[in-house]
Amino acid sequence: MIDPLEKVTGHFHMEDTYWSGLCGNGSRYTAFWSWSLTVNTSNPDVTQCFQDTVFVWVSCGIFWLFALFFIPVLSSKPTVHSIRDAGKLNLAKMILSILLCLISILNLLKTISDIPTHHPPPSAFIAPAIYAITFGMSSFLITYEFKKGEVSSAMLFIFWSILLLLGGVSLRSKIIQVQTQDLDSIFSLVTFCAHYTCVVLEFILHLWADPKALPESTPDWGELSEKQPILAKTRPAKKSSDNMEMTPERSASFLNRISYWWITKLVIKGYKQTLVFADMYGLLPEDSCNVILPKFLREWRKEKVKTSSNSAVHFTASHDYGSTPNGYQSYHQMGNGIPSAKTTPTDSLKMEKTIASTRGEPSLL
Repeated sequence: MIDPLEKVTGHFHMEDTYWSGLCGNGSRYTAFWSWSLTVNTSNPDVTQCFQDTVFVWVSCGIFWLFALFFIPVLSSKPTVHSIRDAGKLNLAKMILSILLCLISILNLLKTISDIPTHHPPPSAFIAPAIYAITFGMSSFLITYEFKKGEVSSAMLFIFWSILLLLGGVSLRSKIIQVQTQDLDSIFSLVTFCAHYTCVVLEFILHLWADPKALPESTPDWGELSEKQPILAKTRPAKKSSDNMEMTPERSASFLNRISYWWITKLVIKGYKQTLVFADMYGLLPEDSCNVILPKFLREWRKEKVKTSSNSAVHFTASHDYGSTPNGYQSYHQMGNGIPSAKTTPTDSLKMEKTIASTRGEPSLL
C-alpha cells in the first residue's frame, strides 16, 4: 500500500544504493545513489561516490573514445610546426592542462597518505588516477594539434564543456557540504576549487582559434595521400588554388564552425548586393581536387584489386584534359583513369565504400 502522504507529495521512500566495494558505506554521501539526497528533497545534491565514478567515467570515457578515432586522423596530417613555434594561447592551454594533471596527482598522493587513518574507498584512488592520465593526454594533444596545424580542437572543446557542466554540479555539492558541515576535509575543497578554476579557464581558451597554428604555406597534402601527387606546388596560405580568398572556415574555432558564424560576412554582403563568383571563398586545401582525387584513386584501386578479373569494374581514361594552364601534369598524361560512368549495382556499392574511405563515413549522408 502507498502512503497517502507519499501519493500527495510524490515522494516515495526508497533505499539508497550502496557500492560498498568501490565507495564504502559510511554515510549517505558514500552511497552510489541516494534518493533522499538527490530526489526526495527540496535541496538536491549528488553523492560523492556518484561524482567519483559516473562523473569521471562519463567525461574521461568520452575523451578516450574520441581519441581512438581522432589521433589516427591527426597523425595522417603533415607536421607544419615545432613546439618552439607555439604562441601564448597554445602555451596557456598546455600549462593549464599540466596543472590539472599535477592537481590530480596531488589528490592521489593525499589519498594514499590517508590510508592508515581514514581508510579511503577505492573510488578515491581511481578518480584522481583517471584524471591524471586523461589530463596528461590532453596536454599532449594540445601540443600535437598545434604541430599538425589545427587551429581549434572539436574533441578538446567537447571535453572541457562536459567537465565544466559536471564540475558545476560538483561545485554546488561542495557548497552544500560546507553549509551542512558534511565536508570531509579542507584539502579536498581547495584542490577542487583549483581544479575547477583550471577547467573554466581551459573552456574559455578553447572558445578561440589559435592563429599561430596556421601554416605559413599550404602543405603538400597530395604527396601525403599519393606517392605521385597530381599537384606538387606549394601555395600561399591566404589564397586557394584558384587565387581566391581562402575561406575563413580555415581559421575559425570549433564553436564558430558549428554555428557557421564564419560565413556571416558573406551572408550580409549577399543581403546588400548580388554576389558574383569573385565574392566566393576558395576551398580548404584538404577539400581541393588535387588532394581528394589521389586519395579517391588510391582507394578505388584497392577496391579494384578485391574484384575478380571477370568483374565489370574498370578504369577508363574517359576524359583527356590535355595540358593544364598552370603547367601541371594532366590526368591523361599521368595515365590515371577515372571509373567509368557505366556501373553495375555492385560497382555502386564499391563506389560508396571508396567515397567513405576517402572522405569518411559522414560523406555518405
